[in-house]
Amino acid sequence: MPFEFPVEVDNIETVPENFRGLYVAQEGNGKFLIHSDFKGHVSGLVSALDKERKTNKDSKTKLAAWTALGESPEAVTARFGEMEAQVTASKEGKANWDKMKTDLDAGYKKQLDAEAAKSLSMRKSLENYLIDSEATKVIAELKGTPLLLLPHIRSQVRVFEENGEFIAKVVDKEGDPRGNGKGGFMTVKELVAEMKASEGFGRAFEAANKSGGGTPPNKQGGGNNGQPKTPTQKIAAGLAAKSGR
Repeated sequence: MPFEFPVEVDNIETVPENFRGLYVAQEGNGKFLIHSDFKGHVSGLVSALDKERKTNKDSKTKLAAWTALGESPEAVTARFGEMEAQVTASKEGKANWDKMKTDLDAGYKKQLDAEAAKSLSMRKSLENYLIDSEATKVIAELKGTPLLLLPHIRSQVRVFEENGEFIAKVVDKEGDPRGNGKGGFMTVKELVAEMKASEGFGRAFEAANKSGGGTPPNKQGGGNNGQPKTPTQKIAAGLAAKSGR
């Protein structure tokens, strides 16, 4: 630490050896005073040292601020040269930061729109697959015709995401899940069963009383409950009724 040259010291040992000659011992109190011939010079020296220390401190502060721009004065100069070149290259003689920001925002939005469109397409494909696969399975169970029924089922079914899973649900005209009258939501199978029971869509399902067992449709048998179908059968039945048979 630099010596401050105090006017009076209690112990001469605290004074650097090369400066001790500037101090004179005082009788009676054992203290040391700086020699009067050097007092003015020392005072000026101390002031000069204080000023130099302040200047040095200010220089370090400014240097620290400039150092943030580069590791050396050359690096700082090079950086300012790059910035000046960018400004010069601008059409208006200054960097058009607003235009640069607008261009960046437009590019970012375009990328987001492309990702959103891709995600929507993938979701639509997934929805169609879930609806068609479940509807086709149910139509087969209830002996319906997929070609006729699928378009009408698709228009009444939507896919919802619940707890990370995608579930197909029947919806009403407002797009809300439709109830089944039993306290729950209508399933695709319940919708197809409803269509089978209706007069309009019932024709798209296989008839429940279709003849079987190889019995011809125009012959009497189990399929017609023994009732006469052809004119000959009706005449025979009438004659039999008159004869009491």
